[in-house]
Amino acid sequence: MTSQSMIFSFHSTVYEIPNTLIQTMKALIISDLHISQYHPSYVSIPDLLIRISSLVVKHDANTILILGDVFEGFSDKWEDDSKRFFDGLNNIPVTTFIILGNHDRNIQQNIMQYVQYSNICCITDLLFKMTLDIVPNDSISTIFFAHDIGNNLALMDQEVPLFINGLKEAFSNIIKPKDFLLIGHTHRSRIYKDTRCGSISTFSYDCGYKEYAILRAENTGFHIDFYRKDKLEESI
Repeated sequence: MTSQSMIFSFHSTVYEIPNTLIQTMKALIISDLHISQYHPSYVSIPDLLIRISSLVVKHDANTILILGDVFEGFSDKWEDDSKRFFDGLNNIPVTTFIILGNHDRNIQQNIMQYVQYSNICCITDLLFKMTLDIVPNDSISTIFFAHDIGNNLALMDQEVPLFINGLKEAFSNIIKPKDFLLIGHTHRSRIYKDTRCGSISTFSYDCGYKEYAILRAENTGFHIDFYRKDKLEESI
């Protein structure tokens, strides 16, 4: 099996984060919250919000990036769950960008109905990007973020490298070799520095608080520190 043979969706539009927000950005990155997968939301949502808020304060972040699968899916408590989570998220005094995951896309209309908040931007494109204008040639000047770029495969561990690298290759008309692609979806921590791509694991009451990352925009390019179980493990 080749990397591109796993990919079945090859089209995406791209949302660009405004440059005015990027120059001084320090962002908390999380993914795959899967609210209500195993535990009641009245327990998981307050815990999630406390942890997110605490990390924003701890790392002095001014932005939150959520790479999809906020909710497990539609439920009879959907309205209460969404209001509780988005109300709490909006009360954290930073800008939040959320890209929809495959679970979220199943209930996209419902999500968009409830994401009407001043501090939250819900991205319906399958990719979003950030670019720094003037940085050294060998640094990372452009980063693309996604959940699965429309390729919602259930992955075995040995398939993860093929999937991540295959996405970057399949979208090479958009994502250039020197750009970095970071996705969610895999529920695994994988960083491939040579091909400039990777995935971030879950930040979830239901699936485990396994990983978060902190992105810094500097005059030397983008830098990301990956924290696994609150310990700095890897940087790019």
